[in-house]
Amino acid sequence: MLRRPADLDLVFRYAELAIRLENYEAAIAALERLLLFNPDLPRVRLELGALYYRLGSYDLARSYLVRALESEAVPEPVRHRARTYLDEIDERTARHRIDGAVLFGGRWQSNANAGPASPEVRVFGGTGRLDDAFTEQSDANMFLSARATHSYDLGTQWPDERFETTATGYFSRHEDEEQLDAGLLELASGPRFALLPDFLDGATIRPYSIANYVWLDDESYFRTLGAGLEADYLPWDRLRLTGGGAYLDRDYNDTRKRPNAHDRDGHEWVFDLGGAYALTPTSLFSATVGLSDESLHAAFASNREYRLFVGYTKQYQAPFGLTGLPWVTTLSAGRIWTDYDASDPLVDPTVKRSDREWRLGVATDIGLAEDWSLIVNLQRFVVDSNLPNYEYDNWSATVGAAWSF
Repeated sequence: MLRRPADLDLVFRYAELAIRLENYEAAIAALERLLLFNPDLPRVRLELGALYYRLGSYDLARSYLVRALESEAVPEPVRHRARTYLDEIDERTARHRIDGAVLFGGRWQSNANAGPASPEVRVFGGTGRLDDAFTEQSDANMFLSARATHSYDLGTQWPDERFETTATGYFSRHEDEEQLDAGLLELASGPRFALLPDFLDGATIRPYSIANYVWLDDESYFRTLGAGLEADYLPWDRLRLTGGGAYLDRDYNDTRKRPNAHDRDGHEWVFDLGGAYALTPTSLFSATVGLSDESLHAAFASNREYRLFVGYTKQYQAPFGLTGLPWVTTLSAGRIWTDYDASDPLVDPTVKRSDREWRLGVATDIGLAEDWSLIVNLQRFVVDSNLPNYEYDNWSATVGAAWSF
């Protein structure tokens, strides 16, 4: 390349290799040197705009993209890409931003009510037998979930500082197990600040408040009020670290069908620490560890839970060219350990409940259009317990259409 600095194809091959190695600065240097020999190269300006966009230098990216569009001889594919980047820059640099997604679909479960596999259970320390209606029941349901985040740029010298508010909604209707029909509305809000910006470039911290309201079987079930703190840090391009904790206070409503719901009144502490590492530009490994501690009105319902989840995500071209956009598949596995503080005298006054759960899943996001995708998800849940009342397994299959905005 040094022997033939004006060789456009050679410089582009070098830049492509540098981009694959995520050495964006080397690619920028090569392309900018090429403009010294020939300033009238809109494709080069487009690539420079895209590289500065990846680095988060939106002002520089905009200047190159605008210059790329000035020439009347710009090919239409180059013009389209430049406009797409400019639209995205406008969204990312706007003082107000709203992002979100809506998912609508159906789910089938082999054990929708999480009923025990065997009708023989523990009652007052002895053996009892459940009616078949209370053992595992398969069912299907339709659901709608939506999530929207409003972000307001605080206008400080640090671009990551903003005020974020997230609204979440979920509603489901079952075919047979109507007592499982559920609804959720949740709101979380708080500012995000740069954390030690002179020492931890890209690190942020966000205190927030949270409130939600849950319906079950068309009746008010519980409400939650709480507050939390979350942190986010990118020590380098391929690695992202997250962590946080929250305090949640829940208040349950006794109903005709659930007269003892108040046994679950109380508070919960939640802590999570996770990381995601990009193995390649199209694959990602993630892991999360967590701890929850519930102190509730009934000691037999109070518990401590430990969690470990891992996942592998891969983006790839659609098989057999079925769609024009790439597909994304995620494999996940999780292990949950839950130990309860006291025995339940109605079940067995001599045994404290202890559960061990496996969660396995595979989910594929099939890109249909720029903002639309088809979601296919298969999950397996297996819960082992020292009390047969709480042992169950469940297969879950979900298909839905997702719209992002």
